Amino acid sequence: MVRGDKIVIFIIVCIALGLLGFSKVLITSSPHRYISVQVSGKEVEKLDFEGVKKSKTYQVNTKKGYNIISYNSEGATLIEADCPDQICVKMARISKPGEMIICLPHELVVEVKSSKPGKNDLDSVLR
Repeated sequence: MVRGDKIVIFIIVCIALGLLGFSKVLITSSPHRYISVQVSGKEVEKLDFEGVKKSKTYQVNTKKGYNIISYNSEGATLIEADCPDQICVKMARISKPGEMIICLPHELVVEVKSSKPGKNDLDSVLR
């Protein structure tokens, strides 16, 4: 490898690290986030979870059953449901805009949204 090759590799690595850092800044600088609780496609509650130190719970009652959401400043998760498959309870904690927990038997969607969607939000293809 000659000196010119090393310079080109160094420039490419610097550009790649710069782009990685820039994308991290865009992701972490999203506006105010909240949890949208939707039943049968209609939003029934907005839960503000930023700045919540101790975990809080919120119970969602539908015609088909109930779900209990636990949330704090780190995100939200479903901790209990009376649906037969319990897939929603096994789903991971959500904290970034666009992430969702879905309970199909109860027609429930728990989604993290931001107050100002737009240029800082990534689309689902990039995730």
